[in-house]
Amino acid sequence: MRRSQTRRGEAGFTLVEALAVVAVIAIGTALAAPAAMSAMANRRATEAAHAVVRIGARGRSEAIGYGRAHVMTFTEDSSGPGGNHGRLELWRGRADRCSANDWATIITGTCAGNPSCIESLDMGAYAYPTHRVRLRLEGANAGAICFQPNGDNFYAGAGGLWGTNPPAGIDAVQFRVQRLLENTPEGVDRFVVFPFGAGPRIRR
Repeated sequence: MRRSQTRRGEAGFTLVEALAVVAVIAIGTALAAPAAMSAMANRRATEAAHAVVRIGARGRSEAIGYGRAHVMTFTEDSSGPGGNHGRLELWRGRADRCSANDWATIITGTCAGNPSCIESLDMGAYAYPTHRVRLRLEGANAGAICFQPNGDNFYAGAGGLWGTNPPAGIDAVQFRVQRLLENTPEGVDRFVVFPFGAGPRIRR
């Protein structure tokens, strides 16, 4: 009887050993958590960049399919923690040429519930408590890209409407996608370019 009790005691774990295992697991989890959060944030930033390409490609495709000009607008306004991380909206025009549409009357109010608004992309959707994604239009706080059925792209910014013959040295409109940690840029930026007369792409 005494020998059987001794064997059971040797085969089990003591309370100290169990606590040590729990402590090791807790330390390992704490050390791995920042790396896991960073990897998740990188993935979300990459997804956001691809979403910018997708909404731009949709604008170009629907312009051709419907025979009407479409405009993708950019503002810094967004929902989610921190705000002002960027928002895109895609609007359908009524005429085939960008200059023939009265965009001031088409782009009115919010996108939700407006039949002229095809889709919106809000960077607030990619935010969570400490990590966020920010979209910026290079060189401007707001702007718009217009897609015509003939494949031409136009850019409307502070300098007016640019077409397929933009000012010297400018061959594309560029967006910057940044990953933020507590509102401070972190990691590698992603760039989405909209070449004049071509579809959007992520610049490698």
